[in-house]
Amino acid sequence: ENLIALELHEKRSAGQPFGIYGDIYLEARRTAFVEDIMVESYFNEDLSVANLVVNVQAMNMGKPTTVSPIATLYAPDGSEVAHTVASTPELKKKKGGKVQLKLLVLNPYLWTDETPFLYTLNVTLGDEIFTQKYGIRLMNGRDGTFHMNNRPITIQCADMSDAGIHDRGVNLIQQWEKDIQTIKDLNLNAVCVNEKTCDPRLYALCDHYGLYVLNHKKNETYYDISSIRDQAKHADIKKTCRKVSFKLEGNRLIICNNHTFTSLKNYRIHFTLIQKPNARAAKGDVLMQGHQDLPDVQPGNNVALQYPLPPVDKRSVAILNVTLEQKNTTPWTKAGMVVAEESIRIE
Repeated sequence: ENLIALELHEKRSAGQPFGIYGDIYLEARRTAFVEDIMVESYFNEDLSVANLVVNVQAMNMGKPTTVSPIATLYAPDGSEVAHTVASTPELKKKKGGKVQLKLLVLNPYLWTDETPFLYTLNVTLGDEIFTQKYGIRLMNGRDGTFHMNNRPITIQCADMSDAGIHDRGVNLIQQWEKDIQTIKDLNLNAVCVNEKTCDPRLYALCDHYGLYVLNHKKNETYYDISSIRDQAKHADIKKTCRKVSFKLEGNRLIICNNHTFTSLKNYRIHFTLIQKPNARAAKGDVLMQGHQDLPDVQPGNNVALQYPLPPVDKRSVAILNVTLEQKNTTPWTKAGMVVAEESIRIE
């Protein structure tokens, strides 16, 4: 029998509870196994070609041997994109070795906060398979501005540095996913975490739903986690950070696409014109309603929709309620998710 013992020595700040909040697990591995991988992406000028370099750290705990890692990359739809094999020098007992595998990807699906496409990378060593989700993307800074895939982006961030503290019995991963889904619904595109390395599952959730991860810094403004969990504050946050805005000019509804990467063709608009006796009235008469799929309007552009608004009694109040929703289900969001909404008073 084996005996496994754990002794914890930890300094804690005032108010922090005792205990171990990270998972600890024991994993059985083969004598020769993948200890770690690191993937790097290199692009041509227009990002139509991506060269992936997979750095594999192999470890051998048995007799001296030579291993041949195999790397296979699958697209977000599950189809195989690239496949390659490499060999390591002889690995001595209790010694490791490094090897590089290179994969060529043509016209890659690029990961962004709006379109978080994830490839699946399998690295095979013998009968052991190491699987990693990977987003192909180019991140850099230019003239003090953060760029993603050669486009400048604005960071709108939620502070999750204290998101891991919950009452006993709370499933941490489920709470993280719930928080992240709310953050995305509020049109935020980043989370701020403590400077220490986080649980890998938190990074995986952010990759899946499309969130940038930033280190926490003092004197910076974020939406804290208590605001994210307070439904009473959601409407104000969502309106401030909205990706689509509306403006009524006569019978023309102007829709502005404030996204960085996403066309409006992915959305459907619902509209209802209501006439109420006064502004405080809870209900009114529906004068017009309908829905329409939006055309292919690229980021930074507008579209004008013409609606034959019926005559409105000047003694009453007329409100045009507009809702924009996701048209199709994607790996990161469901059809019908409300992206933007507005109530416009018609004078």
